[in-house]
Amino acid sequence: MFADTASPTRSLATVVEAARRSLASAAVLRPLIILSFLLYETPYLRRLSTGEPWLALPLWDVGKLVDDPRTFVALEAIYLCASVVACIPRFVVPGCFVAGSASILLVSFDLTYRLQFAFLPGGALFAFALSEILTRTNDPRRRIDLPFVLLLGSVYGFASFHKAFNFQWMKTLLPSSVFTAGGPVPAFCASADSWFLGVIAWTVVPYEALLAVLTLSRRCLKPRLACVWVFHWLLVAMVPFIWHVSLFMLCLHLYLASLQRPVARRRMFVGRNWFVLVGAEVLFALGKNLAPSIGGPAGSILGAAAFANLALFPVMFFYWPFWREKREDVVGVGASVATGESGPSRSAWARIQGWLRGVTGGLSGWRGASVSAFGVLVLVFGFSPFLLEKHYSVLSLGWSMFAGGEYRDGSYFMLRVPKSACFRYPLVNNMIWIRANEQQVLYLAFRRNDLERLKRFLERRNCGGPPLQIETGKF
Repeated sequence: MFADTASPTRSLATVVEAARRSLASAAVLRPLIILSFLLYETPYLRRLSTGEPWLALPLWDVGKLVDDPRTFVALEAIYLCASVVACIPRFVVPGCFVAGSASILLVSFDLTYRLQFAFLPGGALFAFALSEILTRTNDPRRRIDLPFVLLLGSVYGFASFHKAFNFQWMKTLLPSSVFTAGGPVPAFCASADSWFLGVIAWTVVPYEALLAVLTLSRRCLKPRLACVWVFHWLLVAMVPFIWHVSLFMLCLHLYLASLQRPVARRRMFVGRNWFVLVGAEVLFALGKNLAPSIGGPAGSILGAAAFANLALFPVMFFYWPFWREKREDVVGVGASVATGESGPSRSAWARIQGWLRGVTGGLSGWRGASVSAFGVLVLVFGFSPFLLEKHYSVLSLGWSMFAGGEYRDGSYFMLRVPKSACFRYPLVNNMIWIRANEQQVLYLAFRRNDLERLKRFLERRNCGGPPLQIETGKF
C-alpha cells in the first residue's frame, strides 16, 4: 500500500557507488588534462592584458589579420570558453574541435617564444574528440585509443627521425642547448663537449625511436610507462623550463593507458592513499627550497631532482595501478576478432591478419574516415619542415626540436639598421638574433619572412635613414 522509504544508509551507499563509477571513468581525467593546457596560454594572456606591443611572426604572412591584436583576443576567448565547454561530457566533441582549432590558429599566427610543442594541446584536443566519437559506438573492434596512439607515437617517432636526419648538426646543437638551458648540467660538466652530453646526443635518437615503438604497441604498457617516465623526468631535471611539456606528455600517456586498461583505470582514483601524494609533494618542495643552501654540484643536482619530482610525481602516483596490473587481454580498444585457431597453433599469417583487424577495427565509415584524416594531418605535420619555404628554418615545427637542421644549408638572412633606439627591437628566441657594433645593429634569422615583418614594423616607426634591405649570408 505504501512505498518504501529509502534509509539514509542506503542513500549514502547509492551516492558512494555513483561516485565510484564516476571516478572510474576516463571522463574524470579528461577535463583535468584539458584545463591543464591553459598553462600554455598564461604568458600570452598576460601579454594581451598589459597591452604590450609585440612582433607576431606567423607561419604564413597573412597581413593585417595577424597585426591586429583583436585577432588574438578573439581566438584566446574562443579557446578558453571552448575548453571549459569541452569539460562537459555532452559537449566534449564540439568543444574539443573548436578549442583545438583555436589553439592551432593561435600558434600558427604567432610562433614567437613558442616551442614546437605548443601545437600539442591542439592535437590532443582533436584526439579527445575523435576518441569520444569512437567511444559512442557499440562495435567492440573500435580502436578508441587509436587517435592518441597516432598523436603520441608521432611525437617520438618524428623527433627521432629529424634528429637522425640531421645527426651531424644535432650532435653539436643538442649538447650546447642543454648546457645553456639553466639546469644543473653546468654544475658537473665543464663544457658542452663533456662526455655526459655526448652520450645524450648519441642515445637520444634510438631512445625516442624506442618510445615510438612502445607507444604503437598496446601490449607493452608497463615498459612504455617506465621508459616514458624516465625520459621525461631526465628532460625536466636537465631542462627545467619545459617542465609543462613533459607534464602534458605524461598526462596524455596516462589517458592512453586508461583507455587501454579499463580494469586498472577503475583503481586510479578510488581506494588510493592520498596521504602518500601529499606527503611526497611536501617533501619534494622542501628539498627544492633547501637545495640552494647546499654548495657545489650536490645542491644543483638535488634542486633539479626535487623540482622534477615535484612537477611530475602526481602523474606517477596515478601510474601506479597500471604498473600493478596483471597481464591481461586488452578490453574495449578494438581487440581482434578470433578467426578460429588461437594460441601457438595459429599461423604467422593468421596472427598478422588478426593484428591488422585489431589496428584497423576503428577505420570504417565516417568515424574511420575522421581518424584516417587525423592520421594524415599528423604525418603532414611531422614532415612539415620539408614543406616550408626553407627546410628546418623554424624550431617550432614538426616535432623537430634540437634537430640541428636549421644549419643544414648554411644560409641565413640579415637586416642591417643604424644603431639607434628607434631601430631597436628585442631578440626573439629561436627566431631573430641580434649582433651589434658601434655603428649598426644586425638582425639575423633563418626565415626571410621573419625579417620582412620586422622590416615593416621598423618602417612604420618612420625613423628615417636609408631604405632597409634584407641580405643573404652564408657560414
